[in-house]
Amino acid sequence: MATKKKKENVVFLNITIVDASLAVKEKVMKRMEKLPKPVQNQAAHAATYFTGRRKTAQVLSQRFCRELPRTFAKKGVTITVEEVFREGPYVVLKLKVLNVDSESIDRNWLRWFTRNIGFKDQIEENLLPNLVAKQLTETMPALVDERMAQSKITAETKVNIRSKQEEYFQMKLEEISEEIETRKRNKSLQKIRRRLSLSSGGDSKRSIDEERQPQNDEQSVSSEPNNLRAKLKKRLSSVSMKSTFSSDEGDKENTEVLDLTEDDKPSRWRRLRGDRNDCEIMEV
Repeated sequence: MATKKKKENVVFLNITIVDASLAVKEKVMKRMEKLPKPVQNQAAHAATYFTGRRKTAQVLSQRFCRELPRTFAKKGVTITVEEVFREGPYVVLKLKVLNVDSESIDRNWLRWFTRNIGFKDQIEENLLPNLVAKQLTETMPALVDERMAQSKITAETKVNIRSKQEEYFQMKLEEISEEIETRKRNKSLQKIRRRLSLSSGGDSKRSIDEERQPQNDEQSVSSEPNNLRAKLKKRLSSVSMKSTFSSDEGDKENTEVLDLTEDDKPSRWRRLRGDRNDCEIMEV
């Protein structure tokens, strides 16, 4: 007789870093408070420039994976938190509710029910985790926003159940791909302007040569976003939506973490199978 597969009580926490400049500046100024003010300002400006939203998303992901289980444990809720996707300023965390201690739930009817009816184990392992997981979609954004406000980080947060996560995920991928295209285009235009400014101070022959060069660059600017979009779609199409957001096989499911850097180097895919220490890195 086939055993019924136990349903997972899972929600997905989506975090998109909008602005982290104030948090970085404050931390730098605090560490260098004994130095002259101009030095503090220069250091804060440099740190803000080099510590972008991508790095902030990475740091926050690690912090939430470490701290959220402790926070919920104090309330009698046992959860696991793991990163399943990260690209640029966008990160997705998977929260799985494993167990809820009925004694910690401040509801008189629930305590009466568990003590008198006698199905405490069933309620703690099945009913309560399911209820808590659904409640997280409403309460978790406020908790995360509070943490962000304390750190002076502006972020967009969204908590979804499995059935709604895939649609939201696809929408975010489109936003990220457009943002990367815009950044690439702006970098190319900056190079063109720089060359034009340099050519204005040279002789006529050099000016002509320099003016011809940007025309070729402009063509590359128009074609580069299309090539980038095609490459991104090819890479992102390899992300298994079914295995990442639709599987109910517990620890056996495969999840993929995408970490795209902001430079022109190839992206890295990290496939996590079961144990997070068993990691395979493949260059795309």
